[in-house]
Order: sequence, then structure tokens, then C-alpha cells
Amino acid sequence: MTSTTICNGACTLALNWPTPMAPMARRLIRFLAPYFETQESVVTPDVTITLAPFEEAIDHLPDAPPSPVDFRRSSCPSYNLSGQLWAQPQKSIAIDETSSTAYVVDRATRKVTFFGTSQNPGSTIHLHDFTRYLALLVAQSKGWVLLHASAVTIGDAAVLVMGHKGAGKTTTMLSLVERQGARYFSGDKVLAKVVGSELCLKAWPDIPYIGLGSLVAYPDLAARLGISFQAPGGERYALNSKHLVDPDLFRDVVAQSPITETTNLAALVLPNVNETAGIRLLSDAQRTPGAVADILEWPDQFLTAQWHRLYLEEARSGIPDSGSSVLEALTKAPWIEVQGKIPTPPLRDILNTTRTETV
Repeated sequence: MTSTTICNGACTLALNWPTPMAPMARRLIRFLAPYFETQESVVTPDVTITLAPFEEAIDHLPDAPPSPVDFRRSSCPSYNLSGQLWAQPQKSIAIDETSSTAYVVDRATRKVTFFGTSQNPGSTIHLHDFTRYLALLVAQSKGWVLLHASAVTIGDAAVLVMGHKGAGKTTTMLSLVERQGARYFSGDKVLAKVVGSELCLKAWPDIPYIGLGSLVAYPDLAARLGISFQAPGGERYALNSKHLVDPDLFRDVVAQSPITETTNLAALVLPNVNETAGIRLLSDAQRTPGAVADILEWPDQFLTAQWHRLYLEEARSGIPDSGSSVLEALTKAPWIEVQGKIPTPPLRDILNTTRTETV
């Protein structure tokens, strides 16, 4: 049995696997890196996950009848996962025969046995999603807030790109990276916490799911990501269709940030591609916590956290101020409103201008 411990400063995971599960374990560690790094010192993990071949799961399934369970529901159909669940007082035992995956979750010891199949893509989705969303629950239990935002870095400073669905977060993020010399920091989730007097931001591992509308201006980038604007039959995909990108390929193609954590927030960029073109720096009076309150996401409310209930109660009590300190800290940075389908302007220039209503 091979063992390692990885940590991102908010969650520590111990991973164990036998030789047959090595490909699956290595792929998980690669997916979580560089956000999670190997922990050399001896530490007590928040959760221990042991991988085992799916064939061994049969010995752990109860005789009692199970209940149907949804592990995940997504706008991407291939990411929908469901199966059967045995909910016990201290354990959750579940199986998804379609993806050759099963779980034994011991809440008393915070130990998980994951029974998977390296050759089944659905099993890999199970492992990646279970691990990263469980880590989010642990982070929430320790006071970390989850922001629904894209992010890039310019030097050691982060720029958060925030907005409702369809506002143009990915389009703006790609403009910053492809045209402004910024570096990709995080796809659609950023961990945040006020530590002392500083707002700390952590990047989060992502499975890129990109709309064609965001790639229209970057056909070369789309090609490098393996995304075509045409279906195999020759018809063009709708621009609002989204396509999965292999995380390893995405990291090879898109310029990555050399840092995964920062206390330097340069600005919030608020895009709206559906409005008349214009750019303005919002005033102090316009930068209020309530204006961005819907950016907060709560992992304890996610479907992926409900079925196993590990860390669920601790997560719900982990942020006594309900994220108000983070929202208040966000108001201290400049907010830049970018409207219309135009390239994001050079932020370095904008941040050096006078703080007026129009830039």
C-alpha cells in the first residue's frame, strides 16, 4: 500500500492505494496539483481516502434494500451520476454500478474507502468530484468562504471576475490571459478568508467547461484545447453550447499563475457582455457587500455533499459571520464594470487612473 498526504492550507487529505489503483491515484494527485502539495511533516489529516478495486466492494454492501441517490447533477449530461445508497447512523455506503464505483464513508473515523475502476471514465469523475467537494466542506468548516468567480493574477495580485450566469466571466477571463498578459488562477471557484486584517484568496482545481461563445475570438486557442466549432456531421455547434476540456491539456495550453494563494487583490471586474459597450470604475458608494452577496456559494448545500454527510454539520457552523467579513473586504478593492462584447482593457492602465465614474 502506497500512502501520501496532500494539503492546500485549508484541507489536509491522506491518500492510500494498492498497486492496481496507482493510475487512478496518480491522476487524482495530478488533478489536485499544484493547488494541493505533498505534506512532508507528520500531520493529522482531515480525511483519509483509501482506494480499492471495485470488485472488492461487494463484500461491504449491506443486505438491506438501498435507496436511490443522485451523486451529482450537472449542466453537462456526462457528469450526471446516480446510484444506490445505504444510509446508516455512522456510515454511508453507496454504489454506482454504471461507473463501477462504490463508497464506504465512515463519519466516526472520517475515513473513506473508494472502490473504483481506472478504465471507467465515470469512476474517475466520481473520485475527482467526491474529493474536491469533500475538501470544500472541510474548508468551510474552518471558516473559508467559497466565491463563485473566475480569477487571474497579474504579478502577485489577483483579479476576480464576477457576475451572474451568462454575464461573460469566462470571456473576460480569457481576454485577460490571452491579450493582457495575465495568468489563469482559478476557473469558477475561489476560496476566501479574512486572516487578521488581510483577505486571503486560494485557487481551486477545476474541470474546465467552456462555452463556444467565449472562444469565438480565440480560434487558435480553441484548436489547441481540442474544441471544434463544428460537429462531426459538419453542422456548427450553437455558440451557447459548452464543451469539457481535459484539465491536463488546459494547463498545458493556458498560461497558469505561478501562485495559488495571495493576499493581494488588485480589483474586481464585473462584466456584462449583453449591455452597450462601456467601462467605468465604480464609486465607493456603489461598492457594497450586498451588491456582490450572491457571489457566495455554500458547499454544504451542494448535492455532492448531501448524500454522505461527512463534515456536513461542521461546515454549516464553520462560518459564523456568513461571509460578511469577506464581502466587506471585497469592497476595499477597485471594482471595474466592463460592458459589451469588447476585450477587457489593460487593467494596469485602468488601476492607475483617477477614481472617477467613467474611465
